[in-house]
Amino acid sequence: MKKTLLGIVLFLMQISLAIFYNATIDLIIIGIIGLLTFGYILVRYFRKDYETCEL
Repeated sequence: MKKTLLGIVLFLMQISLAIFYNATIDLIIIGIIGLLTFGYILVRYFRKDYETCEL
């Protein structure tokens, strides 16, 4: 669980670094859409996880 979250965070950091280094508008838009989708998935996952087992 923690390892996968750490891997996801590192992956997002690499993507954001790549976006900042060659910041074209297309990449920024794709990054924003990706972050919104990722946040939505995280919220859904944590709500389900919180309902099934107490942390």
